Amino acid sequence: MGDVEPRISDLILKHLPDLPASIGVVGGEPAEAYSTHLESAGYQVFRYFFSDPPTHPSLETGHGGIGCRRNDFPGHEKLNGMATQCDAILFCGFSNGVDPLMRAFNGVRGLLREKGVVLICHEMKDDPLIGEDPGTQRQNDVISALYEFGFGVRCNEWIGVNARSSRDPERPSKTGCHVVVGKKDRVFVRGYREGDETDILTMFTEVFKVDRTLEHWYWKFRDNPFGAYRIAEAFGADGTLAGHYSGYPVPFYAPARGGSEFLSYQIGDIMTRPGFRQVGLANTSVLGRMTDYFHHRFCISAVPFMYGFITGNHKRFGERFLGYSYLHQIPYHVLNIAGLRLNVKGRAAAFLSGLSVKPVAHMRPEFDVFFQQVSEGYGLLVKRDAAYLKWRYLDCPDHRHTLFAVRRLGRLAGWSAFSRRGDALIWGDALFRKTTDVRTVRVMLDYVLAHYFPGVARIEAWFSPEPQWWKALLRDVGFRATDEPNKLVAGVTIFDRSFSQEWIQKHLYYAMGDSDLF
Repeated sequence: MGDVEPRISDLILKHLPDLPASIGVVGGEPAEAYSTHLESAGYQVFRYFFSDPPTHPSLETGHGGIGCRRNDFPGHEKLNGMATQCDAILFCGFSNGVDPLMRAFNGVRGLLREKGVVLICHEMKDDPLIGEDPGTQRQNDVISALYEFGFGVRCNEWIGVNARSSRDPERPSKTGCHVVVGKKDRVFVRGYREGDETDILTMFTEVFKVDRTLEHWYWKFRDNPFGAYRIAEAFGADGTLAGHYSGYPVPFYAPARGGSEFLSYQIGDIMTRPGFRQVGLANTSVLGRMTDYFHHRFCISAVPFMYGFITGNHKRFGERFLGYSYLHQIPYHVLNIAGLRLNVKGRAAAFLSGLSVKPVAHMRPEFDVFFQQVSEGYGLLVKRDAAYLKWRYLDCPDHRHTLFAVRRLGRLAGWSAFSRRGDALIWGDALFRKTTDVRTVRVMLDYVLAHYFPGVARIEAWFSPEPQWWKALLRDVGFRATDEPNKLVAGVTIFDRSFSQEWIQKHLYYAMGDSDLF
């Protein structure tokens, strides 16, 4: 490892409690070297070891997979007593994987004094490509387990040397050591458990002052056909729900990457109960912990990026402490109704051209075929096929969306989703061919306004700057781009470094329906 070991030692010493303090050391051969080093620094050191439920007569105590005995490793004096608790526990040199460590976590809290720390020094490979190395996933398990057993992660630092990826010899990878530090406290973070939705909905109403039905929650988080229960929750020591962080999986299609398909998460329903908002600072806050837990439990090695739409007052915090990267402020398109309606001659021409507009009540295979045909006109987008549209709009229990199909001579030429909000018609989603003309869109809007949403004053929509042909079409229809009223920005958190913020910004197509605000 060259100069790596001294840097690891320095990092460990940096996070240990101030002298005098007692340190428990767990692990194989490297643990003895660390024990000697720590004793020379003035710490009282105890040697622990991984074990099954302890039965050996030399054991003094057993704590959920950790056995402990007097400090009798070679060259050191035996201690007359055994500390029932330490100020810190150091795990190092567990070369047979992290399973023993995971079993041991159940007892670590009992071995530590209040505000004690656990330090984990684990040799492993670190690679950004999804599915490259199972060691990455095991590291995710370690971080997740620390949060679940009531440790706030204070450090997750990787020290390594250059190597090569086994998948792509031209891509630099690294091998080295992770140093993870967790501090014992009174906040626990874990994933969803059956029945949690009752407390989640109560807190949702408390925080956002809006009631949400159980049916909506089940549709969004349980019955999503692309994945269920991607949820992180924080709890106080008494079991009070302190915070909630979630995302729902959506399928993506990337014509600009050769037609690759993958899942991503649309992040939403992020909330912290008022009584817990002063716990910790920045990335040690309840929100910071839930975010880190969500990343390690659900994202790293699983999805290339997650995305969301962030209000301006949270932008700086998310960028500094939560790993957000921002694409741009959301373009807000507005069209006043005056002058939009087609005249009689225009309507007759539309009829003669074979255009028709009808609401969609059931999904048909033609929506899958249509997506395959038109998706090349976009660079990166949610895979808006029949399965997605059925779940997102037809199955939504709120019944606030109406999906319309536009056909020319009976063949699907495009579709759109609408919802009314006060005196505005919200155009929440759309997919059309790259060759679509202005008349087709005007015919659709005219029909929808005349037959389903009479009396609205304007049409409002989010649509991304890309693709350029769609942006130009909206302008030609008569839409005016302005600032989004809530100063929302589109943001991503990237986990696969083969993606970049610039590439996503250049290719991503989104609409308001890609958020949970429609």
